[in-house]
Amino acid sequence: MGKDTEREDDFDVDTFLRMTASAVTQDAEIDRILSFTIKNPFDLLEVSSTTFATGTIDQREIKLQYRKKSILCHPDKSKNPRAQEAFEALKAAESYFTDDEKRETIVAILQEARDTVMRQKRITKKPSKTELKSEPTAPADVDPRMYEPAVIDAIRAEVRSMLKGNMDRASIRLKNEFERRAQEAEEQAETRKRKLEHDKAWESSRDDRVASWRKFMDKKKKK
Repeated sequence: MGKDTEREDDFDVDTFLRMTASAVTQDAEIDRILSFTIKNPFDLLEVSSTTFATGTIDQREIKLQYRKKSILCHPDKSKNPRAQEAFEALKAAESYFTDDEKRETIVAILQEARDTVMRQKRITKKPSKTELKSEPTAPADVDPRMYEPAVIDAIRAEVRSMLKGNMDRASIRLKNEFERRAQEAEEQAETRKRKLEHDKAWESSRDDRVASWRKFMDKKKKK
């Protein structure tokens, strides 16, 4: 089996470390992870082209990719001063596929990006049995053209664009929420200030009110 279909159960940590991990490869992986300005979970975990072709996520592949990459940048196994930062970025990427709410969002983005490219490339029909023979590993409902490098690259690019837009919108929502709360806090502070001033004025005029009341009562008694 190739890398994309390797079973998680077959993954041997010690063998992987002995064959792959070195200071050079560890540093290279850490640099790769930290090079992304947008923490795209698909890019960080380097998911297979099948994910983009089919619009589905293989949880076994995600776990395997995460294990391999987390070993390379784990702060206990690397002397790189930025290993912890890379490791945390990788954990955040994995959470997009393990957390139900985040996974729902990321799958929706993946499928929308795939559909967009399919429309652009005019790949709208189901493949015939003859066409399927050209891509024997493709699921029966996936047009083999979806595995073409240009199509995969286009879907990857669309996913990146949508993720950036999604993050920009999230930043705007966060900014608006922050401003709303700041305004509410300011209004509450102003309300408290006015109440304190009112209470203070009321208290400071207490003697005058008492004197006025006594004067009023004295006049009533004289009548």
